[in-house]
This record gives sequence, C-alpha cells and structure tokens, in this order.
Amino acid sequence: MLLNGRVVAEQYLTRPVALKTLSLNSSNQNDQLSFYYSHCGRTGSNRSITLKNVSGKVLKEWKFDNTNSQEMQVPVKEVLQASSKNSTATIYYSSKELPAGRMLITLDFSAMALAKH
Repeated sequence: MLLNGRVVAEQYLTRPVALKTLSLNSSNQNDQLSFYYSHCGRTGSNRSITLKNVSGKVLKEWKFDNTNSQEMQVPVKEVLQASSKNSTATIYYSSKELPAGRMLITLDFSAMALAKH
C-alpha cells in the first residue's frame, strides 16, 4: 500500500503476515492511498476496497473496473469522511478470485478524534 507514492505497508503470501496500522488525520486530507493486489501475477476481476469499523460494519466501498492495472486508488478525504465517528477502521480487499476478502491494514484516526475535542 502506498500513501502518495510512498510504501507504508507491503505483504507477500510467501512471508509471515505483518499487518500494520496507519495513522491518518486531517493533514492527510489531500492524500491518496494506492493499493496493489496480485493473484499470482494477474489482476483480479470485480475488485473492491472496503472500509469497515471495528464491528465489521461497512463504512464505504470503492469498486474498480476489470482493467489490467493493479493499482486501486482511494482518496484519503473519502476515508476520513466515511470514518468520522470512528477511532479505528480496517481496509479489506476482495475480488471475484477472493470473495471472502482479505484485511490489508488498520487505520488509526485517534489523533483526529483528539483534535476535535
């Protein structure tokens, strides 16, 4: 996963799972998250990135067309708006090839919540 072109999380099937937490706040308002997910070198079909709260409720879903581009971009502004009442949320990837989905990263908004009070 990239934030404005900078790698913030990377995971491979052949390596132990090392899920990370990314802190986001209003200073990230104009940033872009970019996700890449490969199915053995192939781009999945009917792909989506889903933002869920800690209870598993879907806060927002972004769908991506069936192109050969593996990149899926999500504006941080939309993530912040969708999760405005949550201190944490998780990002999931799913596709036709992986319908159950896979958690990619946890997002921490606690710095944003503290700033509002």
